Amino acid sequence: DPVRHNRIVFHPHGGPWLVRDVLEGSREHNVELSWHFAADVDVNPIAGGHEAMPRCEDGATLSGVAVSVLSAAEGSGEDKLETSSLSPAYGNHVPAKVVRRRMRARLPIEIASVISPKEVREAEAFSSLGNDTDSMRAYQYVFGNMTHLFFFARPDAKWSYGPWSSDAAVLYCRQLEGRIAHLVCIAGSFVSYAGRDLLRNVGPLARFEWRRRGDAGETYVANELPVEHSLDREIELDSVF
Repeated sequence: DPVRHNRIVFHPHGGPWLVRDVLEGSREHNVELSWHFAADVDVNPIAGGHEAMPRCEDGATLSGVAVSVLSAAEGSGEDKLETSSLSPAYGNHVPAKVVRRRMRARLPIEIASVISPKEVREAEAFSSLGNDTDSMRAYQYVFGNMTHLFFFARPDAKWSYGPWSSDAAVLYCRQLEGRIAHLVCIAGSFVSYAGRDLLRNVGPLARFEWRRRGDAGETYVANELPVEHSLDREIELDSVF
């Protein structure tokens, strides 16, 4: 049974990295995903994943700086912390930590991971929101009072999930205290929330991005054409999700 692996990486400005590993096939396979860390990093389990913190030259952990790696996967399996090695120079091997997820699963299957650098310790959680159709996936990452929503769909296909509707291949929304702070639409012509148009264009946009700056907003459109949107007027919603 041939297997095709696709990796999709999405990183909004000022947000976390979302990595989707999609394995396409039709039978059961052994699946393994590994995250390798530098030798001078301490890695410890946290709820939903692991946290990496750099060490100082005296061996003490550098406080206030960390990177968390959280996973959401279809099927069974959990991340395990192991000791491996890396080679910083030819002929030199040093011990280093690696986080591995192993499972036996029937393909197709998808594993999503969020990588989030942080300077403050806040409660965080990453989860799959499920899917209404086989062509759409949705994920949510919550960090403190900030919520990140990620939607991935087939191009040129209309979809709906909860209060959201769009035809975008990728839709990202960052919510801060009940207000939309950042919206990215890739390969889509409209975005609606609870029946209200946030964005609408006559044709698909290669990329539309809006970010809140104080009480105003900053808009970027890849093809530099005027686009109708209500984000400057309608940035506060009852609940983004």
